[in-house]
Amino acid sequence: MGKLDHIPELTGPDSYFSGNIWCHVTDTIDPEDVLGSASFKPVPVDPLLPTAAETTTIREWLINDLKAKAIITHCLSISVQQLISTSHKVSACDAWKTLEDHF
Repeated sequence: MGKLDHIPELTGPDSYFSGNIWCHVTDTIDPEDVLGSASFKPVPVDPLLPTAAETTTIREWLINDLKAKAIITHCLSISVQQLISTSHKVSACDAWKTLEDHF
C-alpha cells in the first residue's frame, strides 16, 4: 500500500470529496451548479461566546477544508506545492486562488 492510497480518486460529482473540494474552493453561489455552492467558514452569532453547536459546526468545516486542501496539494508537484502555505490558516479556497494566479 502506497503512502497516499487511502485518498479516494476524484471520479465526478457523485463523489463526496469532489463536491466537498469544489464547495471549499469556489467563491460563487450558483444554485444551478451541480457540485454545489461555495462553502464559507461558519461564524458564531456571538464571537466571544460560541455555543457548543456553533463550535462543532466550525470544527467540522475546518476539518473538511483541510481535507480539501490536502487533496488539492497532493496532486501537485513538489515545486508547485511550495507555493501553498501549510498553515491551517490558509484555506482550500486561498490555495486554489494561489494556483489560479500563478497558472
